[in-house]
Amino acid sequence: MRLISDVPLGIFLSGGVDSSCITALISRVSPEKIKTFLVEFLTSFADIHRGLQVLPVKPLDERTVHDTATALKDYGVEAIAVSLLFSFRNPAHERRVAQICSELLPDVPVTISSEVAPEFREFERTSTTVINAYLLSVTRRYLDALQKRLKKDYGHARLRIMQASGGSMTADVAKSHAVNMVNSGPAGGALATALFGGLAGIDGV
Repeated sequence: MRLISDVPLGIFLSGGVDSSCITALISRVSPEKIKTFLVEFLTSFADIHRGLQVLPVKPLDERTVHDTATALKDYGVEAIAVSLLFSFRNPAHERRVAQICSELLPDVPVTISSEVAPEFREFERTSTTVINAYLLSVTRRYLDALQKRLKKDYGHARLRIMQASGGSMTADVAKSHAVNMVNSGPAGGALATALFGGLAGIDGV
């Protein structure tokens, strides 16, 4: 079985963002693999608040993005994470970076923070994005195999995946939001316990 820690990952960050916390996060997951991670600073990304809008101070340097994506392709990454400043207010640059990466690396999943964790606070948003990217390639292969097996054995089957929030999502959503499955087991167990407790007439479970 291949471990998630074996997945080479590329990360796009805004210039000026302190990557030490992200590096520390990755090194705790897989210290021997830290050299396989490519952290690229794109100094052209700097967004500021202007009233109620967030507008880019500089245009996207698409040549730098293209060159970086090409380097990541040569490096053999299997997942890419993109977390740019203030993208939770204006995701335009993140979406364009993802588009360029997908054009050059069509088989590599790209996670952008504005989709998986569109919230304030750089560490929380970036770490969630990195974890999601880390999980995607493994999760997609597993879910694809599971869907094929279900279709073969049962024909049409509606597959729902548990989320840590206590809700569920389709397999297709799970393939792009793998981080939502983290700690979903305990959440599902608590909900199941409450359900069966109620069926058994036991209150307060």
